[in-house]
Amino acid sequence: MTDEMRKLLTEYLGECWHEAGRNPHGNPRYVPICQKCKVDLEQLFGDYHRCFDLPVDMNDLRRKLAENKEFWGLDSFLDWADTKWDHESSFDELGYVIDDNFTNWLMDPERFCFLVAEWLKEKEG
Repeated sequence: MTDEMRKLLTEYLGECWHEAGRNPHGNPRYVPICQKCKVDLEQLFGDYHRCFDLPVDMNDLRRKLAENKEFWGLDSFLDWADTKWDHESSFDELGYVIDDNFTNWLMDPERFCFLVAEWLKEKEG
């Protein structure tokens, strides 16, 4: 997933995509502050942007989609995601069913988040 997609998802959730200020003089005591929301970025653990590959990320996006009434129904995320599901890949080379469940396919956190980002980009399109 690209930073552009992560930023899109972060802002869709109504959160700040933190942008650190510059340390123009190489001050060793410089504390990075987000230029938008003014949070001290040193207080955040590791990367201060979400990776969108965890179950909590998937669940937050699902809740936001439901809150915005974009999860179910005509022209919804689920309708769009169903068009991305490759029904052919559900079978092995001998024709035996590997997985015929759309829900199992969709509920991979990294895939779900990626698909929501793609859907949002297409909607903006």
